[in-house]
Amino acid sequence: MIRVSFQGERGAYSEAAARAFFNIDVQTVPFPTFAEVLENTTLDKTEYSILPVENSLEGSVGESYDLLYSTSLNAIGEIYHRIEHCLIGNGTLEEVDTVYSHPQALGQCRNFIEKHNMKTVPTYDTAGSVKIIKELNKKM
Repeated sequence: MIRVSFQGERGAYSEAAARAFFNIDVQTVPFPTFAEVLENTTLDKTEYSILPVENSLEGSVGESYDLLYSTSLNAIGEIYHRIEHCLIGNGTLEEVDTVYSHPQALGQCRNFIEKHNMKTVPTYDTAGSVKIIKELNKKM
């Protein structure tokens, strides 16, 4: 079975993009950082990596380009993967005052966040933000 590394938690957009790109049953392997994603493919622990490199609202994902340039890996394909962000939390929309998410997603949702006067907290991953919110709620 093909092993594909991606950045983030299970359920991340990159994991969905990997499954859509290969269109077969693949084993996805999550890593906390883009650098670890590429390192594991470079070391043959996974056969492929998938990284976001562009998005229509926020432009290039510079870290991906920088890291790709510093490896011996080559891009072998691309996929356009539609992103539909969801605001996940407890209570009503009026009760939400802070949004936790990856900086790229916060930028993509800037108009909504500003319209609702919400504060933002950048995190390592959109899917990982759900884990953070669950942990915060346990402490309350």
